[in-house]
Formats: sequence, structure tokens, C-alpha cells
Amino acid sequence: MITKGIDSASAGLFLNSAKGTAIPSAILRLNGGDGGSYELTNVYISETGTPAAKSR
Repeated sequence: MITKGIDSASAGLFLNSAKGTAIPSAILRLNGGDGGSYELTNVYISETGTPAAKSR
């Protein structure tokens, strides 16, 4: 899991709200604190709220 520069608090809120939900072919953009950004495609949120990202 990529964590560099990501606001973990904001990401946590998103993951908690989407807990147990599968989001096929969705693109989640996370803005990094260092000005960078990360793209997660085909994001699936597991039962425990842990993100499993697969890149194309």
C-alpha cells in the first residue's frame, strides 16, 4: 500500500465510509502532502476496511 504523502486521516474516513463495499473500475485519486498525487484503480474495500489496490 502506498502511504507516502497521503493524508491518512482523510483516507481513513473514505475507507470507513466504504467499508465492505466493492468499487470495480473506480479511480481513486489521493493528493499527497508533498504536492504529488496517487491513482488507485480497481479498488476493492475488504470486510475489514483494508484497501486492496490493483493497477492496470
